Amino acid sequence: MKILGYNKRFTEIIAVLTQAGKELLTFGILLVTLLFAFVSFAYLLFGSKLFGYNSLFKTSVSLVNTFIGRNKLRTLVDVSPMTAEFFYITYVTVVIMFMLTIFMSILNNSITAVRLQNAKHAVMFGMIKVMKKSVREVFEFFFPPRRKDLKGKFPFKGAVLSLPFLNYIDRLKMKRSVLR
Repeated sequence: MKILGYNKRFTEIIAVLTQAGKELLTFGILLVTLLFAFVSFAYLLFGSKLFGYNSLFKTSVSLVNTFIGRNKLRTLVDVSPMTAEFFYITYVTVVIMFMLTIFMSILNNSITAVRLQNAKHAVMFGMIKVMKKSVREVFEFFFPPRRKDLKGKFPFKGAVLSLPFLNYIDRLKMKRSVLR
């Protein structure tokens, strides 16, 4: 329930992801295709010579480890010096630098758009706050709230909300004066 409550950061994260959803899906398809191409290329180059590259799964794990900095370039260079350097520089340039920069720019554009939209709206409501307000308004429509302390709140002395001789406009004026 706390997630549904008013949490500006959570609401902004959801808005950013929905704003950039189509672009992120397109980017994800391109990234998976590119990663599969590099995994296949590394498997064909080093699969017969290195244990960490002898299956497509192990090759993909080895290449994903490059994202977190656990790269084993020395073992690749020992097996095949020229192709290993070319492969590694191409992989780091295209996938890590180029593709991650595109990912960050997609998110940055979406964050900027969401913040501009939020700046136009004065107050953002959370789900629970909106639901409470809606339920309260429905109940107040059918069952008007009873006020215990009515002294000094009405423009007329001795006026009570439930008097049958007061017309609708007078009741609205009294309710407005009470709520102010």
